[in-house]
Amino acid sequence: MAISQELRSRLLECVRMYRVEYGEKLDWNRTFEEIEDEACEFGDALAQALMAESLAEQAGQGPRESWACCPRCQRSAKAEPEPEPRLLDTRRGEVGWQEPKHYCPRCRQSFFPSVPRVGN
Repeated sequence: MAISQELRSRLLECVRMYRVEYGEKLDWNRTFEEIEDEACEFGDALAQALMAESLAEQAGQGPRESWACCPRCQRSAKAEPEPEPRLLDTRRGEVGWQEPKHYCPRCRQSFFPSVPRVGN
């Protein structure tokens, strides 16, 4: 995905806001390695936030009904009352989100219904 010029401008605004917020607390006599480490930490935090938002949105697109078909037996399964906290290790760090969970009493198995995708 190519980042548009408008998005690049908005990201630069975020960087400037970050610098204004934390600039007074930073040592301006830092090495390039320290500056790079800070930039990587900032980029990782941005990447984690983007992934968490995308995964939460994707999880929310699953079946809205209080039931879904069990992937094993294809019978109705009921939604669990609480979503399941999910945690994923990524190249940019841990990303967490809440995902709806269903339970099939016949198979005695919980599962996460997903949105059908092209090719699945």
